[in-house]
Amino acid sequence: MKKELAQALNDELVDASKIVILGIGNELSYRDRLGILAAREIEKRDTSKKYQVFCTGTTPENFTGAIRGSSPSHVVLIDTADIGKDPGTIEIIDEARLSSIPLSTHNISLSLLVRYLNQEMNCKVIVLGIQPDGSFSRKESPAEESIKELALLLCSQQTGTSP
Repeated sequence: MKKELAQALNDELVDASKIVILGIGNELSYRDRLGILAAREIEKRDTSKKYQVFCTGTTPENFTGAIRGSSPSHVVLIDTADIGKDPGTIEIIDEARLSSIPLSTHNISLSLLVRYLNQEMNCKVIVLGIQPDGSFSRKESPAEESIKELALLLCSQQTGTSP
């Protein structure tokens, strides 16, 4: 995982009091399941329970009630995104870039969901895009390796807040 991403995530989450993670994607699609895999990996490694994790599938908008009930200061959306980089690259995608980057298949635009969460829940929203690979092999892909590194980073004591 690049040092720049680790620093950017730390900067984004440094003042977080409660963080919700949304894993987005189609679990049945090899290329589109990366957001779901990332959310599960974070949930598995989060021994301090500083994150509330939802695997939303292709309908993250159906979880707005549960997110509201959590009263988060920050929401992190994780999704497969064709960012034109090497497989496994993870980037923070700002709201201005959301509409120009092909994300996974879901029912509503992520930019609309981001605006809704910002306005209605007054929380900071961070979108992480994971570049998929074209491989359909059974061995671990670069994206899956990056997901494990992301989970380790987010669940370390140095990133974000304490429980």
